Amino acid sequence: MVEEDLQKLKELLKQTRPYSEEDIAELRRSASGLTHSGMDVQAWAQVRSSVELLDAIRRFDRGSSRLMWATIVISAFALVVALVALRCH
Repeated sequence: MVEEDLQKLKELLKQTRPYSEEDIAELRRSASGLTHSGMDVQAWAQVRSSVELLDAIRRFDRGSSRLMWATIVISAFALVVALVALRCH
């Protein structure tokens, strides 16, 4: 099992495409299996924190995108209201 986790981790780290949510979940699962591999604790902690950082950046990016679209919708609505108010005046 430890060898499988290590092999899967290496495969994921070598890929050139951006990580999907499934890839990050697999990285997290594989990294948690490394504690039994005799890997240095500091190295394991660095791998684990890197995986968590990737996930945090992905979630922040998604939230930022939603906020941007909400801002665009609100701005468009405010513009329409202002144009209607000018037209009626």
